[in-house]
Amino acid sequence: MNKDNLGLTQMDNGFITVSWNAFESVQVKSSDKLFTIVLKALSTSTLSQSIHMNSAITTAEAYDQNLIEKDIRLSFRSDNGIISDNGIVLYQNNPNPFSDNTVIGFEVPKAAKATLSIYDLTGKVLFVKEVNTVKGYNSVRVNNSQLGVTGILFYQLDAEGYSATRRMLVIQ
Repeated sequence: MNKDNLGLTQMDNGFITVSWNAFESVQVKSSDKLFTIVLKALSTSTLSQSIHMNSAITTAEAYDQNLIEKDIRLSFRSDNGIISDNGIVLYQNNPNPFSDNTVIGFEVPKAAKATLSIYDLTGKVLFVKEVNTVKGYNSVRVNNSQLGVTGILFYQLDAEGYSATRRMLVIQ
C-alpha cells in the first residue's frame, strides 16, 4: 500500500477512504500491520469513539482468493488494554489502587451478554455482575463496600467465548 491507495478529498469532512486490490491473493497474518495513518486529535476522545469504518463513501469490503466476501473490522490496541481476536478489550480499572470505588471499562464489537467477576487470591468469588453490553465502550462501577476486603484482587470479563483477567488493588 502507498499514498495512492488513500482518498483524501473528503478529509475536511472527516472521511479518509482506503482502497487496495491485487491480481493474485496475498497471505497476511492477523498480527500483520497493513498500513499506518497518523492523526492529530482535535478534542479529547478515544480512538474507538472517534474512528469508524463504514461504507459512506467507499464500500467496506474484502474478498479472499475465491472472491468470497470476508468479514472486516477495525481494531484498536492500547498499552492499558487487553484485546482479543474478536475485538473485545478489557481495560485496567481506574483508579487503581482504590479505596472507595473504581470503574472497570471494556469494549465489545457488538451488543452481547457479558459477566464481570471479581475474586480474591484464593479464588473466592466476591462480586459477579451480568451486563447486557452495547456495541463499543461499557463500564461497571464497583464500590469497596460490595467487595468487603482489601488487598490484591482479580477481575475477569467473560463475553462471546472470550475471557480476560486483570489485577487490582483495594486499599483502606
